[in-house]
Amino acid sequence: VNGAVDAAIRDLTVSGPGAGVMAYEGAALEVARVALLDNHTAGVVALGASTTLEVNHVLIARTHPVADGALCMGVSVDLEAALTLTQSALVENHDVGLGVQGDGATVIVDDVFITQTQPDIDGNDGQGVRAFDGSALTLTRSVLVDNRSQGLFRGI
Repeated sequence: VNGAVDAAIRDLTVSGPGAGVMAYEGAALEVARVALLDNHTAGVVALGASTTLEVNHVLIARTHPVADGALCMGVSVDLEAALTLTQSALVENHDVGLGVQGDGATVIVDDVFITQTQPDIDGNDGQGVRAFDGSALTLTRSVLVDNRSQGLFRGI
């Protein structure tokens, strides 16, 4: 979803090569009761100022890295985008389960299970949640368990 568009995706499965769901450049997107399975690079992407995602009752599982070694995440939020993630599960994604970075990027996570994040193609990382300076992360009533390297990583 691109641009100043309001959209909703409900009650379906998205799988296969490419990112599962992307919203950028000011889009407003609701994702509810969706399974994002075996996508490449990312299950959910929020990118850019005024972009908002509401993600509820979603399974994001087995996001795979691409051959060039580019960063892979179950959920990626960057560059002033905002995401609210509730009552969901991130399972067996590669590199990072949930990543938030960039000035103004904001993520609220409530009642989410993040588990078994696997390493990247070089055998590194496997972080449940990764947040970098300039971003804001609120994490409540959630479980981060059995992630390869760290449950929660706060970087600069």
